[in-house]
Amino acid sequence: YLKGEYGSIQFIREYEIAKSGRRPDGKDDKLSRLNPSTFRWLIQSYRASPKFKNLRPATQRHQGYDFEWILRYIGDLPYSSFTIRHVENLMQKKGDAPSAANSIRKRMVALLHYAVRLELIASNPARAAEKHREGDDGFYTWTDADIERFRSAYPSGTKERLVLELALNTGASCQDLASMGRQSIEDGRIKYRRGKTEQDGDARIEHDLAVELDQIPADQMLFILNHHGHPFKPEALSQWFTR
Repeated sequence: YLKGEYGSIQFIREYEIAKSGRRPDGKDDKLSRLNPSTFRWLIQSYRASPKFKNLRPATQRHQGYDFEWILRYIGDLPYSSFTIRHVENLMQKKGDAPSAANSIRKRMVALLHYAVRLELIASNPARAAEKHREGDDGFYTWTDADIERFRSAYPSGTKERLVLELALNTGASCQDLASMGRQSIEDGRIKYRRGKTEQDGDARIEHDLAVELDQIPADQMLFILNHHGHPFKPEALSQWFTR
């Protein structure tokens, strides 16, 4: 049963809890123990909503990092008092990282839009917050000289060289590279499902990659393992290769 008066914060809270499949009476429910006027409650409620749960796992994980960062600064503040200035001040805390600041703006837009839909606030101030200017050149693209310099530094047989040749040969993201293995090889090609777009990837195994694949132990299923001999998480693989 939903015990709150229709349209009240209590009713909306209980309704969102019930819709997510949990108990509105609050038993074993973290959400019911939070102050419903704070960002901490709003973020917890949003992450339990069907909109968030319908996102791909990788997208949920990526957005979750932003939400955890937001919680450190404004978790116990009331969302109903937030203004454009507050959103822009929060973005400024990302310092000289315009893309990261804009990512926080996106999370705030989605979060406060959720509050508007629940009729907890009348408008979404994050939509009017100024975006930070990002570099016009985008990500730096390696040249042939860069690639050859990397190959000279990491000879055939090293894990670094294997990851380079896999990435060059397939064009796969870190998320997809981390899950590639012998199960991905079929008739001299690497075939896989892209985690982000769910489209099929299909690339012929060229000579440089074939040389590296031949050096992987026969009993190793996945191509890339960390120094503990375990699969990489996509973020960890990205950070390791960047270093």
